[in-house]
Amino acid sequence: MNNALPTEAPTKPKLGRILKIALPIIASNASYVVMLFIDRLFLSRLGKQELAAAMSGGLTSLVVSAFFVGLIGYVSALVAQYYGANKPQMCNRAVIQAFYLCFASYPILLCFMPIIKYVFIIAGQEPTLANFATIYAKTLLAGSIFLIVRTAAGSFFVGIGKTKIVMVANLVGTLVNVPLNYTLIFGKFGFPALGVQGAALGTVCAGSVTCMILLGAYLKEISRPPYQTQHLLKYRPDILKRLLLFGLPA
Repeated sequence: MNNALPTEAPTKPKLGRILKIALPIIASNASYVVMLFIDRLFLSRLGKQELAAAMSGGLTSLVVSAFFVGLIGYVSALVAQYYGANKPQMCNRAVIQAFYLCFASYPILLCFMPIIKYVFIIAGQEPTLANFATIYAKTLLAGSIFLIVRTAAGSFFVGIGKTKIVMVANLVGTLVNVPLNYTLIFGKFGFPALGVQGAALGTVCAGSVTCMILLGAYLKEISRPPYQTQHLLKYRPDILKRLLLFGLPA
């Protein structure tokens, strides 16, 4: 009787497929953090307070936004489930519910703008630093609609395993962020020098580029079989309930 353990050769193709899908997701998830790092890199040339403001303001806005990004991003699991069950039209309907959740979440994010300054005041930051951090955080929160919408659109491609487009869109946004920051922070090419606010605006604008690429790719994908469906914009409480039921704990 042969008691030898099975070879691992059959698992290699599976591992390759996993890495092929997962690595672009890892790179995409890191892009927003890279943008914030680029902000801090440029702001370090202005002074220590500007650099510290980008750190505290960026992390604070990220903490607030992360809840909604995690909730909306869970739609990728629903899309993957419908895709595996050979129900491509349901994939599309699930993402539409995620978009509805985006537009419901954005006003809540905006509600944090008037009170976020107290986070820095309570933390004991000196007035100038607290002011810079508040400006940075408020600007990022104002543009957070692009962050959550691109999360919903990108989750469609993550769910069906086409993650390269997500990586490309985030890479383009990250590259665009560099000249935007340079222009808006230091006031180049006729633009005023906006300093900390310019860094945040550059990140928001770069995020909007990523968002538009993903939305365009999503609309193109769903305009043809097998994802094309009637009554696309129909509200589906059953899907939304599942998204909230599993997405909130996640």
